[in-house]
Amino acid sequence: MTFRHLSTVIVISVFVSVLVSCGGGSQGSGVVLWPPEESSLEYGMVVAINDSSEVEETYTVSPVEDGEQETVPQWRVEVFGTEERAGEFAAEFEDYAETFASAERQALPVREDADRTSNIVYRLRRGEEAKVISRSDQPSDEAGFVDYWYEVLTRDGSRGWVFGYYLSGIEGSGGGGEENDPVDDPLLSRFLSTTWRPVYFSRMLDSGRIDLERFRANYGLFPEPGENRIRLNLEDQSATFEYEGWSRGRSREFVARGAPFSVIVRAENSISVQYTIDGEGYNVAMQSVEREIAEVRSAEQERREERYNSLRSRGNRLVSNAYGNILLRDDGAFQWAQYSRLVPSVIPASAGASGYIRFDHFLSQSLAEDYEGALSFRFVGATGQPVVFLYQFVSGGLRLAHVPSDDIRDKVVLRESLSPVIIFFSFEDGDST
Repeated sequence: MTFRHLSTVIVISVFVSVLVSCGGGSQGSGVVLWPPEESSLEYGMVVAINDSSEVEETYTVSPVEDGEQETVPQWRVEVFGTEERAGEFAAEFEDYAETFASAERQALPVREDADRTSNIVYRLRRGEEAKVISRSDQPSDEAGFVDYWYEVLTRDGSRGWVFGYYLSGIEGSGGGGEENDPVDDPLLSRFLSTTWRPVYFSRMLDSGRIDLERFRANYGLFPEPGENRIRLNLEDQSATFEYEGWSRGRSREFVARGAPFSVIVRAENSISVQYTIDGEGYNVAMQSVEREIAEVRSAEQERREERYNSLRSRGNRLVSNAYGNILLRDDGAFQWAQYSRLVPSVIPASAGASGYIRFDHFLSQSLAEDYEGALSFRFVGATGQPVVFLYQFVSGGLRLAHVPSDDIRDKVVLRESLSPVIIFFSFEDGDST
């Protein structure tokens, strides 16, 4: 074959390929996932794929039963090789054919697969709707949050999976919030009969680091089913939600009718509550605590008193040639004179000479072997943070290492400063400074 004849064959082959790819007969069947506006197509309708354009990314389709051709974006149609397979998918899709879900949080990830480690293909804005296509067969436990994964389409054609915990408006996932009181549901009964605490209560109990300012009996969520209300009191907010009754929501979710409040009962001792205060939405995890709050607080107060008594038993005066003298009173009060060398790098100029010593800070595990603990000087004249030191008993005295506030989080000293101010005191007995 000559080069001229070969060129002619190639041109003809390419021309035929273009004809096949751009038209000329059915290319299979499809199911309409999301019909365009002002279209005669319907959700879940089986259609014939008559033509396609990879350049425009469109299909030309017509209903299998009867109807005119329409050109639609490819992402709105699921394509199959046979009409039979398309019909099977349409039957599966029927439960979600007209179901849309809204994101309950900002930047909610849409992922390639039903896995929280999968790549993110899109992020939904708070309140943004997405078309639901399918649902995972079983609920998934994602870091303690249990729900189904939902396959969705966005308005720009992005497609992927969203964890249902942060979706609302889904039908077929726990009943969609029907107007009935699930009074006999043991999960709801468990919620209504329990006092719920912020999750940091359990963390404090597990670690033994009880912050008395945050570990309080009046902090928590207090259902009052006899009054049809729920009281919420936390460190930075409080509210009372009065409701008319309860409706079932998503899996393990209960929605308070007449109040901006819902709860998901995740386990016997674990819930997640969603509520709105002054137009702002919140999502808070809470747990039940078996131990009596008053007993835990009392034990922590005794621990602190023992620490102070152990310090004072060595002598009620701390004496330093460079950093002044500290008188330790029996009620936890102190008087500190002649500490000018520590102003203002350690002690504020306005602090004054008196205050209270508190053993209200804790050591990270990395510091526990090197120090007895941490103590804080709360000066009467200082309105800011307390002055915190790591302390260590040494021969005849006390070694203090100042801890900047940047090295403290939630009352826990995380690390020793790279260039700490070190103070040595000797113990003496006396009544004046």
